[in-house]
Amino acid sequence: MTAECAARFLVVGGLLVVSEPPEREERWSGKGLRELGLVDEGDFVHGLKFRILRKDAETPPQFPRRSGIPAKRPLF
Repeated sequence: MTAECAARFLVVGGLLVVSEPPEREERWSGKGLRELGLVDEGDFVHGLKFRILRKDAETPPQFPRRSGIPAKRPLF
């Protein structure tokens, strides 16, 4: 949901940095990110773990979806 909400605020080439729990497995599916125009640039660890997502294409106008829809049909 974080990436879906934030994607519209980014310009192409912009970065979204999301904090991640260190023990958490992959939660960002490539397919879901592509739908939002985002690319996974990998982890950055500096005491805490962060995931870096880069916007490489415009986000389709249907995103972010209405409240409740992401929970019913999650991208990730």
